Amino acid sequence: MSQAASYLAKILYRGMAGQYPIHAVKEWAGHRDISTAEQYYLQATEDQYTKAAAISFWNDKNVAEKETENEKEHEKDGGQENENFYKPNNHQCL
Repeated sequence: MSQAASYLAKILYRGMAGQYPIHAVKEWAGHRDISTAEQYYLQATEDQYTKAAAISFWNDKNVAEKETENEKEHEKDGGQENENFYKPNNHQCL
């Protein structure tokens, strides 16, 4: 198989791996071992990264719930600081 044909097949199977079970893509690609199909075809796309980045865990509801939860824990600890105490301006997005 030429380099161009190999490249096109790889693109085709990557697209299929996003829509069909990997065991089926393995069969269609003619691989004996599923790990080969996983290695070459199961890769996150730029579109998937964009969609994931648009989803924020740190919405107003989750922040308010976490603040309330941590305030209750803080009161139980007698007001002592600990490393798990939530600081709203210190959170990081994944």
